[in-house]
Amino acid sequence: MPFHSSSAQNYRSWMRERFPMFNQSIDDDRFENLSTLSHESIEASDAIVHDERADRRECFTYISMIHTALFHHKKRATELGILLPDNFATTLQKVESDMLRLASSIGVQHRFLSVFYLFYNPEIPDLQGKFAQFRPSDYETAFLRINHEGTLQYKLAANALYDAFDQLHGGAASFESIRSLLESAATAFHKISLGNAMLLKTAGSEEFRFLTQYFGEVQVAGKSLRGVNAGDQPWSYIIDLVLGVDLKRVFERAFEGTPSERNYLAHAKTSADVIDHEFRSGEYLHSTYLLPEDYEYLRTIIQKIEVHPEPLTSILSSSFLGDEELEIAAVLHQVIRHYLTASNVHFQLAKRHVPHNANGEQIGSAGTNILRFLKEGLNDEREKIKNQLESKYPKLLKINTIKAAVI
Repeated sequence: MPFHSSSAQNYRSWMRERFPMFNQSIDDDRFENLSTLSHESIEASDAIVHDERADRRECFTYISMIHTALFHHKKRATELGILLPDNFATTLQKVESDMLRLASSIGVQHRFLSVFYLFYNPEIPDLQGKFAQFRPSDYETAFLRINHEGTLQYKLAANALYDAFDQLHGGAASFESIRSLLESAATAFHKISLGNAMLLKTAGSEEFRFLTQYFGEVQVAGKSLRGVNAGDQPWSYIIDLVLGVDLKRVFERAFEGTPSERNYLAHAKTSADVIDHEFRSGEYLHSTYLLPEDYEYLRTIIQKIEVHPEPLTSILSSSFLGDEELEIAAVLHQVIRHYLTASNVHFQLAKRHVPHNANGEQIGSAGTNILRFLKEGLNDEREKIKNQLESKYPKLLKINTIKAAVI
């Protein structure tokens, strides 16, 4: 059934039913559907921007998805020498204009961002597809559900670890409070690992390949933009900062030997300095890729760490003694181990699904080599934090061996 703009609710149905079907058919080289998609997209865009009762962030989700799909099809048609429909340029210009206005009102970058795709994209049970999706696949539905929940768990873990960090540096931390916060973080990372492992078992390599194409580069107002996953969630950076992960080394390794090689100024010595520099320069991380409130929260944490640079792994002995210190260290060790498990499963997902380029490299949607950035960068540096904690508290290995035997 074609789109009818007389019903404001109808654009939500269209985003979940006809929009993904059009995208799949055009991806399957049925370019004759471009004209109909173009016509219905402009009607949908009108309905979305004129729905005054709708959440502006939900509206931006839909508009940005329509824009990235139209750009994706335009790029592919041009590469194949397929003539675009007469109405296509007008539609793309109209959708781009609507997206620019919405992005400005929200305070974010004018392009598709995963935070909107995951959190301002309600699952509507009585509509086929349930979420607004690029393609009508069970894999994308699972991807949305699992990544929505996983991001919530990353946020929970980041908040718990920062609260523990803040309490410890404040000098009024109680044993029970810190243990509870660290246990919450460990549980969150375990849930992330389970979700990612489930996604790893979900059939759909070809569907993820298509998703990475929609997640890739677009042009808006004459400017090329890419990096849907390049720092549009602050949670992993907060976690790494309070754990003491060497993010300076991570970025140096990720961009070594590339035109974007990092040569940080002398004052960018700590991980907090590096993240602050990256966001301020906008070369890789972008403040407007984050929700405004999330960026302000991250800035607050960076400022706190600049005053109190000692990470969680270094400050336990100043707050606890004897058995209490060792027990807190054991729970923190569990946190880091679960974090590493989640990180490694994430890398396995990327390794399985991200396509190889002509040089045999796997380049993620943000433009980084996943081997160098994820495995040899983030995961290796996180492993070092675990090893350092074990060196400081050698009894941890014995404690974990006993716990494993009991389980």
